Amino acid sequence: MILEEYRARMAEELKKLDWQHPADKESSAYRLLSEASRDKQLSTQDWIALFEQYREGVKRQ
Repeated sequence: MILEEYRARMAEELKKLDWQHPADKESSAYRLLSEASRDKQLSTQDWIALFEQYREGVKRQ
């Protein structure tokens, strides 16, 4: 999967976060981030960009 696809999926998952526990490691957004970390096609820089998107989404909650 490419970065743009991960970003789109992350945006959808961030909308579903539990506002009381946005950084929950059982959330679908966190699981997506974990999945991306194991994706050999995604560069480290791309993963960092996805992580930044996740972090910003969690901070907004």
